[in-house]
Amino acid sequence: MKSTVSYLLVFVVVLMSTGCASIVSGTQKKVSFDSKPAGVTVTIVDKRGRPVTVKDADTNAELTSFTTPRRVQLKRGGGYFVGQTYTITFRMEGYADFTQEVKSTMNGWY
Repeated sequence: MKSTVSYLLVFVVVLMSTGCASIVSGTQKKVSFDSKPAGVTVTIVDKRGRPVTVKDADTNAELTSFTTPRRVQLKRGGGYFVGQTYTITFRMEGYADFTQEVKSTMNGWY
């Protein structure tokens, strides 16, 4: 009887730990943006070129662009089993614009 209870307990733990990756990782990722000098304007667009509205991680304010330093929340995925792709542009007067593509990857728990 004792071994049956142990096996059942292990089965329940395994079953509960194989849930959706969003349970383990969440649907949002907090990302910090910093620069030297500070005050760089950051804009983010999705893979279709549409501006992305992000939430400030500290105040929860919705932003379509922001200045550094700032910590924001980005969506991890673009749907079931689909990662999200962002193009991030950094602009500051007197400096060349810098653009970087960022792609999310599937969580190993999925």
